[in-house]
Formats: sequence, structure tokens, C-alpha cells
Amino acid sequence: MGVPLNSAIKIRAEKSDDHDAVKDLNDRAFNQSQEGIIVGKITNSGAIILSLVAEIDKKIVGHILFSPAQFEEFPGITGGMGLAPMAVLPGYQKQGIGKMLVKEGISILRKQNVPFIIVLGHEHYYPKFGFEKASG
Repeated sequence: MGVPLNSAIKIRAEKSDDHDAVKDLNDRAFNQSQEGIIVGKITNSGAIILSLVAEIDKKIVGHILFSPAQFEEFPGITGGMGLAPMAVLPGYQKQGIGKMLVKEGISILRKQNVPFIIVLGHEHYYPKFGFEKASG
């Protein structure tokens, strides 16, 4: 499918009427329903700090979610965010949409003075955004 050359990619905050499209997107991007279920549970818990979507011609093609994160071993370190999941519809992958979502999310959280962001994800993808491996 791909991104049509005349289409602009818009990154915006997720709205409540986007929830079904976001769940479907995560299910399709990960080829299973588990991610969509997790997104739904986090959304319903009210724990979301930042949820962004990528839109092309009013179609949601990408999504990223940030929610509160903490370290059990270090209870004094607080205020951080966890990035997960980040998903792009299969026909739109490898075209920079995920990169746009990650960069915009990090930029917003930096402006909010979030002290750290952690991610459990692909070890070769996220280092280009400054993420470092935390443990062996």
C-alpha cells in the first residue's frame, strides 16, 4: 500500500473516538490481539500520559503509547514513562511513520520534564532514538 506521495502524515493526540481504530491497528500490526487488549486495559485504567496517532487522509495508520513506569528495585526514582506499544499498519511500515511517532512522543515528554523513558522493544530499532540497553 504505502504512503501516497501527495498525502501528509499528521501526528496528533489520540481522541476517545479513536479507541476502536487504535485497537484494530495494534492487532493488525502485531498480527495478534494481545497488544490491542493491553492498549485497551491501559486506556481504561486511566494511566495513559501520552497517546499519539499518525493519520493519513483521516485514516489512523500508526499509534504510540506512553504510560507511567517505575523500577521496583529503585522506588525513589519516579516520574518516568514507558513507551509501549508503538505500532504501524503493515502496509505503511518502513516509511518513517514509527520514527515520527517516537520522535514526537519523546519531544513532548522532554518539554514536560519527564526524567526518563524506558522501552521494551526491538534492540536494533530504539537505540537510534538514544535508548540504551539497561541489562544483559
